Order: sequence, then C-alpha cells, then structure tokens
Amino acid sequence: MTGIDLLNFSGINEENLNIVKERFDSTIVVRGDSLFLKGEENEVSLIEKIFNELIFLQKRQGKISLKMLILYLNL
Repeated sequence: MTGIDLLNFSGINEENLNIVKERFDSTIVVRGDSLFLKGEENEVSLIEKIFNELIFLQKRQGKISLKMLILYLNL
C-alpha cells in the first residue's frame, strides 16, 4: 500500500482494521507498510474494493472517519 499513511489508515489501535475484521471471515494483517489478506477469493476481492475506496478517501480528506468507514462497509 504505497502512498498512504498506513498508521492513519489503520486507525488508533487499529480501530479501522478491527471494524473491517469483525465484518469478514478473512484474515487481515498489517506488517510494516504492507497489508495482507487471506480468505475466500470473493470476500478478499470485496475487502480489496473497500480498502481501495478508503485509500481514495484518505488521500482526498487526509483521514478516514469512523462514520465514513461504517458507511462504506454498509454499502
């Protein structure tokens, strides 16, 4: 995940990632500046789409609010 602030993306104490993890069965792991997904192909594809939208949002607004994260997860 290049070009983004992964710490900001993950949220305080990885709050953003933990919310996504609760919604899916796939494994989501952050190591350094890399994010790894492991699970069923369809679910991993959906998570990637959500993360791409959140990356776009972070680049536009400088951060990802909890409200916006929940909105994207409920689409």
